[in-house]
Amino acid sequence: MGVGTICTGLFGVLAGVIAMLLLAARAPREAPVGGMAIGLGSTWLLLFIRAAMSCDVDCVRPDLRPWFGLAGAFIAIGVTLSARASQRRRAVG
Repeated sequence: MGVGTICTGLFGVLAGVIAMLLLAARAPREAPVGGMAIGLGSTWLLLFIRAAMSCDVDCVRPDLRPWFGLAGAFIAIGVTLSARASQRRRAVG
């Protein structure tokens, strides 16, 4: 989903979020949904860091802080879901 996010833009992100919601609706699927969320958030974070670094002093760009926050939220959700899946696996095994 990482390269697809860069190539497809917002529509790719929406498709990814819908896929994550469909996966989460089934039985214990925290690990795959967590991995997708970490991948999506990391890709966005790297993309926006790159955009911020390429802007010079004379460059005019929109405020990217909300996008950084959204990327961080996806990463945090992914880490939380992955940790929950790991704990559940230890409890079962």
